[in-house]
Amino acid sequence: MRRMQLVSPLFGAFFALVAQTAAIEAAILSYEGFNYSNDGSALLNGRNGGTGWAGPWTFTGVAATNNAGFNVSQDDTSLNTSAYPFTPVGDRVLAAGAGSGANSAQADRLLATPFDLGVEGNVMYASLLFRKDTGPATSSDNMEFTFLANTLTATVGVPIRVGSTSAERFFVFDGGSVPVGATFRDVTLGQTYFVVLKVEAHAGTTPNVYSAVTYTNGETVPSTEPAVWPGIRNTSVSNALLDGVRLWIGTVTTGQFDEIRVGSSWESVTGVPEPSSMALVLLGGLAFQSLRCRRSRPH
Repeated sequence: MRRMQLVSPLFGAFFALVAQTAAIEAAILSYEGFNYSNDGSALLNGRNGGTGWAGPWTFTGVAATNNAGFNVSQDDTSLNTSAYPFTPVGDRVLAAGAGSGANSAQADRLLATPFDLGVEGNVMYASLLFRKDTGPATSSDNMEFTFLANTLTATVGVPIRVGSTSAERFFVFDGGSVPVGATFRDVTLGQTYFVVLKVEAHAGTTPNVYSAVTYTNGETVPSTEPAVWPGIRNTSVSNALLDGVRLWIGTVTTGQFDEIRVGSSWESVTGVPEPSSMALVLLGGLAFQSLRCRRSRPH
């Protein structure tokens, strides 16, 4: 009887962990791993994989004019870094600027669950794998992931941008030319980074807060979000409705994107359980071990 009294709460802890894992998965709003069949057509335009989207990828700007700029790798090889807390699947996106002309090579996709910057206390997270391969210029050499507003209109807004400047610096910003003060870390060309973005909405004239952090080889993603984010933008007043995302590659730039997640919690886009969850895993293991020992003893 005493054994059963021990095992019961351990099983309870284990199933509590299962429930928490399900809750984390439920907090994922959108996911795109670029896991497409190798069908001979590499263009990202028109691809409709992943979950939590309201339509396929569409090319805009120069990418639409040239029908080029973003290709699925078609080699079943994902981006990866030792800091990445998930197991990547499928392919990756190979992005390349047009080489000349307007700096508007972009691929957009609508979110199935828009995010309202006008709702006080609204919080959203996003993460992706990011690798900038070439950056020879001092302008039109950006590489970015952005959130869009009014995506289906003629006046698409770009309220939130995160990525690399032409000077090979990570930044988070909400306007046009990125000031030095909005940058927070050097970008090493050819190196894969796990980028995490947090969006905190505030109503009325209270500024929203946009925060970013990056991790790469030899670094560990923590179980809880940073107390102080390396990149932060807290002067933006916007009540826009974010309804899409954009991949943007500079005119003279090449790079790669992969494993995009949008969620409502740090855990949903980083996959790192809190310490309490790890304790539950241990308890669950002890529960199964205790039950096995009890069953193996002669009656």
